Amino acid sequence: GHLATDGVPEGWRKQSFEAISKSITPGFACSKSHQVANGHVHLRTHNISTLGTLNFDLMIRIDPSKVDPQKASLLAGDILFNNTNSQELVGKTSLVDRDYDYAFSNHLTRIRLKDGVFPGFVVYYLTLLRNSGHFSRLCTRWINQAAINTDTLKAQEIPLPPLPEQKRIVAKVDELMALCDRL
Repeated sequence: GHLATDGVPEGWRKQSFEAISKSITPGFACSKSHQVANGHVHLRTHNISTLGTLNFDLMIRIDPSKVDPQKASLLAGDILFNNTNSQELVGKTSLVDRDYDYAFSNHLTRIRLKDGVFPGFVVYYLTLLRNSGHFSRLCTRWINQAAINTDTLKAQEIPLPPLPEQKRIVAKVDELMALCDRL
């Protein structure tokens, strides 16, 4: 295909994450002292796998009175972005596969996309950025920790094809991933 002037294929548009999202919401912190056995699930960085999926091996539950209601649920199609972690793990991203009555920590950011943007495509793109070292280079670093703040995330650009093509690309990548798993 032909490349347009901004280096993306014809018919694609470079857009900022802010432009394609209804909301970009970091979660809230909650200390160990507020963990309770049958509380509200509070997802942490370990619940985001490096494979683009959620990992529920270890669920942390907190006192429901400590839950911020704005940051206490996930909908199918939401994306969880790991904004703070060790340098090589910052930027881990998972697709939310169904609705969950789960809260999420301040080390995670919930991205809720506008209509016409296929979540699977965005997750693969963010995963590509992380794997290529983009977030590692971009992040603010402290000792043993790196972070991408909300404004930086909002400003990131994604080359976006029309919706049917987004879906075709995701189907193809899924097919290739399945093939890799079998190999």
